[in-house]
Amino acid sequence: ISTNENKVIYSKLFNTYYYFDNVNYKKALENFDLKIFKETWPELAIDFQKNIIALNILNKQNQDSNDKTRFVDHKQKKYYMLASIINNSKRRGKENKFDDAVARLYRSFELIAQIRLLEKYNIDSSNVDIDILKEYGLADDYLAELENSRDKKYNDIKLGLIKDYVLLEQLNDDLGKFYLENENKIRNIIKFRNNSILAHGFEFCSKEDFEEFKEIVLKAADLLNKNMGRFIEETKFPMFS
Repeated sequence: ISTNENKVIYSKLFNTYYYFDNVNYKKALENFDLKIFKETWPELAIDFQKNIIALNILNKQNQDSNDKTRFVDHKQKKYYMLASIINNSKRRGKENKFDDAVARLYRSFELIAQIRLLEKYNIDSSNVDIDILKEYGLADDYLAELENSRDKKYNDIKLGLIKDYVLLEQLNDDLGKFYLENENKIRNIIKFRNNSILAHGFEFCSKEDFEEFKEIVLKAADLLNKNMGRFIEETKFPMFS
């Protein structure tokens, strides 16, 4: 870079997307200079505008109308977080880092279920309240099974990815139905992830594993929120020529 002025601009750009890529949305927003970015790369102005919308929501908290001392996340924040992780996975896939990509898809698929359970049913899958489940009239034997999984040390019930979707199926949720319809394929994909060198095994995920899992995750994301395509578009990084 020939001038110090350009060094400052490029430094802001690199830091913005370095932190964005590492899901540090606060630092990404601190480095994001929309005016300078649009002036330097006018052909990418629309992309920068979309990204600043996403980063503002990812960092925004609103005051709770019922409790003036408490702040709550923007109502769309979780969807933008999910979209950001999905895009993160796509970038790893383009770099042929398929184990990284599949690991991020796994977290995305898990997050989809967690968001639905919390937003629609007020169920926190990291600490399930049996009393809430009873209100939905779930079968006694299923509730007993969950009760038996209660952690003896911390006295809480935590659900993993598969159990999240089984619970959604018990609740007759469309995401639970989607899981049931694709159960064999999903379990097979998760087996690939669990056997990955970046999870619990010694194997390596292939491009085919990644593409198959990506298709499942994108379909589930669309079921979670009809606007997911927009959230994914607004968290996608600009392509520099």
